[in-house]
Amino acid sequence: MKKSIIALCLMSAVLSAPAMATVIDFDATGTPRNVNDLSYAIDGFRFSFNMDNVDIGSDSPWSGTGPAYSGNYAALNNYGSAGQMTRDDGSTFSFQSLWVKNWFSGSDRTGNVYGYRNGIAVGHVSSNSSGAWTQVTGNFAEIDTLSFDFGNYFLIDNITVNDTPDPVDVPEPGSLALLGLGLAGLFAGKKRLR
Repeated sequence: MKKSIIALCLMSAVLSAPAMATVIDFDATGTPRNVNDLSYAIDGFRFSFNMDNVDIGSDSPWSGTGPAYSGNYAALNNYGSAGQMTRDDGSTFSFQSLWVKNWFSGSDRTGNVYGYRNGIAVGHVSSNSSGAWTQVTGNFAEIDTLSFDFGNYFLIDNITVNDTPDPVDVPEPGSLALLGLGLAGLFAGKKRLR
């Protein structure tokens, strides 16, 4: 009996574990000493046409705006207007945080990060950007588009996101715990009848 209860508790804990975070840092897809558009998927995500992957490491032509928050590469908003990020397969995801920095300019700006689901804003945070890396924390859940706008020519790095499972397909952790307790009660009751 004890083994059954322990096994059910362990199964509930494993199934209710949070999704693993993905940190998009642009390093695996960058080209040394170059700028290239982000027309390809990175870790299952796509970026809008106005975002480029740029080498800002110490030996690049753009090292004066570096370093990147991590590694040598960051995403550059190279054409103005808000940058956007979506899942490659169109599914939802959650957004935790990103790092932002102005391209060469050290003057402070105020920018906005929005999370959208089906074209409707479901999350928003404002933040300043400057010549130093600043973390922007959003914690938006079940969005299909992340939009970030800090004016023309800004850098984004280390975007932290999670896959969010469809709530219809995956039971809530509380439901799993109740199921486990119910099964444990059935086993305990069956044992007493014997």
